[in-house]
Amino acid sequence: MSQFSGNIGIKLFLSAAKKMLKNTPRLMKLLKEGQIKLDSNSEHLGEVKDRLGKLIAMIRYSVQGKYKVPVRTLVSTISGLIYFVNPVDFIPDFLLGVGFIDDIAVIVFLLNLIRQDLDDFVAWHNQLQPLPTDVVIETTHKLEPQNSDPVE
Repeated sequence: MSQFSGNIGIKLFLSAAKKMLKNTPRLMKLLKEGQIKLDSNSEHLGEVKDRLGKLIAMIRYSVQGKYKVPVRTLVSTISGLIYFVNPVDFIPDFLLGVGFIDDIAVIVFLLNLIRQDLDDFVAWHNQLQPLPTDVVIETTHKLEPQNSDPVE
């Protein structure tokens, strides 16, 4: 995170993420909003969709105390999700065709930054049960994989 500390915008997102870590209801709301945006805009997200769903699940499991995630990874991930759910960001989401370019860039950067932690979570979760490609926040819904391919 220190390599990005020179940018005031990134500092603001990191600060908001640190505060959100201390407010579980607000964090769970962010995760739900992220899942809703992911589900409703999957055609714009392409290959990022599956990994982003797993990232949201990783944070949810961490908040629930079921899986330990490094604080650095939590803060980075929450920062990225705050940016992702914000409809008025660098390129506003309502600009058809281009509105998700910045969101995708932030998510791809984030996924590369936390790749090992996310891969470790997926491997851990697959020992319990395979993690479906479409992960939902509410655990009351039945989760079914879309295909039989192994999770990355």
